Amino acid sequence: MNLMEITKIDWKKSIVRSNDYSSATYSLSPDAHRIISVAISAIAQNDLSFTTYRIYAKDLVNFFPALHSDKNAIARIDKATDSLMWAYIKIKQKNGWLKRNLLHSCQFNKNEGHPYVDIKLGNDMMPYLLNVNGYFSAPKLENIRLFKKDQHFKLHAYFYSFLYRQSTGMVTIENLRNILDIDKKQYKLVGHLKSRLLIPSVKVINDVTDINISIKEVKHGRKIAGFIFNISNKNPGGNNNKISNKPNNAAPEDSLSQEYLKLGVPEIDYKTLSKKHGGTYLEQLLIYVKYKQWQIKIVSLKNYLFGILKKKPALDELLTPNCIIKEQNKKRQLQASKNTEEVNTQQQNEIEQSQKVNIQVENYLLQQTSDDLWLIKKEFNNSLFAGWLKFGQESVDFEKPIVKATFYHFVHIKYLSTKSKG
Repeated sequence: MNLMEITKIDWKKSIVRSNDYSSATYSLSPDAHRIISVAISAIAQNDLSFTTYRIYAKDLVNFFPALHSDKNAIARIDKATDSLMWAYIKIKQKNGWLKRNLLHSCQFNKNEGHPYVDIKLGNDMMPYLLNVNGYFSAPKLENIRLFKKDQHFKLHAYFYSFLYRQSTGMVTIENLRNILDIDKKQYKLVGHLKSRLLIPSVKVINDVTDINISIKEVKHGRKIAGFIFNISNKNPGGNNNKISNKPNNAAPEDSLSQEYLKLGVPEIDYKTLSKKHGGTYLEQLLIYVKYKQWQIKIVSLKNYLFGILKKKPALDELLTPNCIIKEQNKKRQLQASKNTEEVNTQQQNEIEQSQKVNIQVENYLLQQTSDDLWLIKKEFNNSLFAGWLKFGQESVDFEKPIVKATFYHFVHIKYLSTKSKG
């Protein structure tokens, strides 16, 4: 078993996830969120597969105040490992839901007074966590230290994935329920969903993380159809938690040079290779060599690497199966993002058109005498528009929102549309 001990939880480490993961549907306890976040933060940029991470309970307790203040913290950590083994994410697709198990294994060990958790992420999660390119986010681990509820973790991850755009666009109530895995029986009233869950959660995120969130309601008539969340970085000039929507095509030059030096390639030779092939090619070559190391026995990685260079393979010939999967996922993400933007644009246009019509109708009605207004309402009451709104009564109730919306629609068609044509 490949094992990596996390001897100290580093608050500067990033939780790198694809945006598909950040917007997926799943439920975890706060302690489960803490454990898996620490494990994800330990993944190295060039890892080709998941290893087993050993996280000591004392480090979790010392790092997260919610655990530090609880005398039952160890028992909570043990319980969280049970829930993690059943955890999975659901990603919305055209033909249904794609479901992925989060973990391969998870074990809590009492270890004679020095308990620890051994956790290994599931292979199904490789496209969302390893060598993540395209649309992804990378908040620092310190951002989640003070979170206390499931929705704090999930909303923060979701908002962070839109930081590069500074706005989520319109998020419908249905999408919001999916992201938070909230049943329709919970928070039946949208007002309660906003006041009891969204506003308190956003306040926590604004208070204890490096981003600020503001909420804007989107209404269809008087009904709240969704929300727009605007996101800003508290430290826009800094490098912390920097998010990129562009492919991470090349590692930093110094970092890549050090990786080659570990294989026995001197810096002067690396500079020659870099000048000839470029950083992107050399990074992919390194990924390919490490991938082959898992398949065959290689005595000298340096000699094997130069042997491949002699064959002069094209860049796409060095793509590993995992890289190909990620490239396919990137294309799907780009298309999904494009589709979402088109839908948001269409919805926004419809909202603006509806608001414009309402203003036109209100101005028209204000210009009418009380007698004319009475006649218009009478004509509406006797029309097919009002037939299904009477509910057995002789007349409609103009105070009801649905009646008012239908009445406005009637006036626009009957009077304003014909007037403009004339």
